[in-house]
Parts: sequence; C-alpha cells; structure tokens
Amino acid sequence: MNQKIIELNLNIEPYKKEDLIGLFSNAVILQAVDPDREQYLKSIVISISSLYPELLPSLNEKLSFLDKTKEEKILYLVDELSSKFQDIPIKLIQQVKETYSTDEMHPIG
Repeated sequence: MNQKIIELNLNIEPYKKEDLIGLFSNAVILQAVDPDREQYLKSIVISISSLYPELLPSLNEKLSFLDKTKEEKILYLVDELSSKFQDIPIKLIQQVKETYSTDEMHPIG
C-alpha cells in the first residue's frame, strides 16, 4: 500500500507497521459483524507477516476474536465502541454489558 501511495504521489503519510495491527483488527471486526462478506483475513496475515514476521503473534491474537462466543464478541465490541466514542454514557455501557453477560433470554445474532 505504501508503494502505491508513493507511485500515485498522494499527499498521505505512509502506513507504519503499528498501523497494520489496527487496520487488521478493523477487518476482523468487519468479518465478525458480517460473516457472509469475506475479508480475506488469512491473505492479509500472510502479506503482513511476510514483511513483518514479528507481527504474526499480534495478528493471530486479533484473528482469535472470531473464535469467541457471541456474548464475548458483543462485550468486546461494546468496549471498542466505548473507547472510540467516549461520549457514550458509562451507565449505558454497563447496562449493555450486564444484559449480554448475564441474561440468557436475549438472543444474540
């Protein structure tokens, strides 16, 4: 991607290897939210780890998110959203977590 940014002479800061973990994490979340839409996660892991083999453990850890239960995924997504949108009331976040961690009557997905 950085090579294309350079070739196209775009006025964009090149990606650093630390950015790749965040981008990959977003792709994993998209895969979890919409499992019918392929995100090509294994190809991404191969591409990134061929350039940065030291990132492979972090990539595999992010990929393991897909093996979590539905409840664990929801709790993780609530945490992610609350960190990105800090104006969400803490009480609401706690209510959602309690609902999905203790109430088996709520169907998830």
